[in-house]
Amino acid sequence: MTRVALSGRVAATGRVSISGRVAIPKVQNLVPRSEEFDNGWTQSGLSVATNTVDTLDPIGGNTAEKITDSSGGTIHRIYRAVTLGIPPQVVGTLLTCSIYFKQGTHRHGAVATDGSGASAAIFDLQTGVVTKQPATTTNIASIENAGNSWWRCWVTSAAVSQSVSVEFWIPNDDGIAFTYTGTANQTLYIWGSQLTWSNHPGPYVKTEASAVNTGRIRWKV
Repeated sequence: MTRVALSGRVAATGRVSISGRVAIPKVQNLVPRSEEFDNGWTQSGLSVATNTVDTLDPIGGNTAEKITDSSGGTIHRIYRAVTLGIPPQVVGTLLTCSIYFKQGTHRHGAVATDGSGASAAIFDLQTGVVTKQPATTTNIASIENAGNSWWRCWVTSAAVSQSVSVEFWIPNDDGIAFTYTGTANQTLYIWGSQLTWSNHPGPYVKTEASAVNTGRIRWKV
């Protein structure tokens, strides 16, 4: 089987021309409004500036969003609950939660499912390393260079219930703690949230009001 590296956004519908025959893992994103962090997401201890012109998004547009911590308080995160409808045996099945981060005035970002514990990790957006792995050692965090100072960061963990809280944090800039006292001037850029039934994020696909689950796609010329 030919392996093809895909970067940026993969459309849920439409045509792609690729030379030869390739098998592509299913295109899936269980998170609604995957690029609209002001729509259906809860902001706790931070604010969201939509479609920022401060920087281009990972695919060269202006759809990235800037998050800024609030003064005071110790928790700075954006999150939403996602109901897990598939597969039938939910508990124990591997999930991967991912986001594209870019450093603003803050150096570190964090990805979590269900809080800052068993399935949460902190990433250094300068050096491209995971500075804090999840507390549960069977859960794994990874980071990948997406170009133009963007990093795709993700955590893979086993589902523990029929729903999950998908969370992205501005953590302490020591790269270890999740909480700190806000200053109202710590910023990060975010784009492209995703949740998949997999041990890897796979190609990113944008969602609108509903999740996307297209099954396995096979392309050929």
